[in-house]
Amino acid sequence: MKKLLVGTLIIGTSMFASMSKGELDSFKSLNVLSDPAVTLIDGKKIDGSDLTLLKGYYHSGDNYSPINLITNKEIVITGQAFNAKSKLPYLIDTDYSQFEKYAAFKIGTGSKRLMLFTDAECPYCKQFDSKFDELKNEYTIYVYMLPLNEIHFASKDIAIATFAQDKDKEQYFKKLMHSQDLTKDLPELAKYSVELYKNIKNSINSLNPKVQGLGNKYVQMVQAAYNVKFENREDISKFCDKKIEEFYKNKAAVELNKKALAMFEENAKLSGGYLGANGTPMVYDYSGANVELQNLFKMNWG
Repeated sequence: MKKLLVGTLIIGTSMFASMSKGELDSFKSLNVLSDPAVTLIDGKKIDGSDLTLLKGYYHSGDNYSPINLITNKEIVITGQAFNAKSKLPYLIDTDYSQFEKYAAFKIGTGSKRLMLFTDAECPYCKQFDSKFDELKNEYTIYVYMLPLNEIHFASKDIAIATFAQDKDKEQYFKKLMHSQDLTKDLPELAKYSVELYKNIKNSINSLNPKVQGLGNKYVQMVQAAYNVKFENREDISKFCDKKIEEFYKNKAAVELNKKALAMFEENAKLSGGYLGANGTPMVYDYSGANVELQNLFKMNWG
């Protein structure tokens, strides 16, 4: 019976050796990795031991979760491995440039590369947005969409609409990010995506008062945007159903939505499956390490 251990592994001065695809595929025979929803990205053997460091992700619905584990096919240890002397984590080299073609846009032309994950409705993203321009001579920053759809009901629509633009994606996104009243933009967003109305329907049927309260905020925005008045939950649900139905009857809109969603999916894979990003704004370098904003902008937060 295979053992599964959770924790942190401290390894001495071992070096990593490259691993073939055949060797990587052999690990799919492990129970913990045999699920079809699991994809293994890469693996490296640890010289001087029978252990292998594996990197992959689990994909379910709209969610990607990173997998980082160490195993000899008998013992499986989940968690981060650190070098005992340097105290730095062991990271598998990953070609993050493969995702650059899926970035919504990029900032700067510097020789150093960064990955920025942002959300148009995130107040911290709005706050830091202009500061990234200060880095454009030193860095090239690839900007990816990571809408926190559970709390920012219109953010996924904004991300998809941004990807759907033929040009000026950055200008389009930042116009919506810094809009003083997103209400007036809701009819425009409904041309590209109707996630907002799906979110509202879920919220009004939730038993969680916080979720209901959040949904009510967006219900008020919808009433103002379309000059309608809802008397009860049934009215809200019918309106949302109508917007969703109208959208999916528009073949041109649906086709554009599919293309934009394909771009969005690659953003989700990078943020969740490869890097494990869980908030915004988040910045990573091309080693896969999280870059603290405080350090990046040389800020003194006390």
